[in-house]
Amino acid sequence: MDLASFRAHYANNGGSVECVVVLSYWTRKGADRADSRNQLNFFTNSQDNPADQIFIFFSDEKSVGVKTMRKLLGILEEKSIQRGIIIFPGNMTPSARKVIAAMSQQYRLEEFSEADLLVNITHHTLVPLHEVLTPEQKKDLLQK
Repeated sequence: MDLASFRAHYANNGGSVECVVVLSYWTRKGADRADSRNQLNFFTNSQDNPADQIFIFFSDEKSVGVKTMRKLLGILEEKSIQRGIIIFPGNMTPSARKVIAAMSQQYRLEEFSEADLLVNITHHTLVPLHEVLTPEQKKDLLQK
C-alpha cells in the first residue's frame, strides 16, 4: 500500500491519520488479520533527500523476537534502506533489542509498541503549551 492509498483509506478530512482508526482495522479476528497488517508495511523517501528512505514495518507477532528482526533486516537489506521503524502489538524481547543495538552501525532502527502510539503526546491537555521564552524571561529564569 502506498502513502496515497493509506491516506485515502485512513485519513480524516484534515488529512491526518488517527492511530485509533488504524488500530481498529486490526482488531478483526481471523486469518486475514496478518494479511491486513502486512498491507500497512510501506517505505517512503525523505522530502529533503529523495535518496534517503525509511521502511515502516508492522509486526504481526505479539512478541517481537530475533526471528522478526531478521525478517525486517532482510527487507531493509533487499531494498538497500538504512532506516526502519518496527511497530508491534505486544512487547519486544531483550534479544530483539540487542539486535537493534548490534545493528546500529549499519541501520538506524526505531521500535514502538502500539500502546505507545495510542496517545498523541503533542495534542493532549495534560501538559501546558510550550512557548519560547523572551530574553527577559530567560534571564529571570536563569537568575533563580
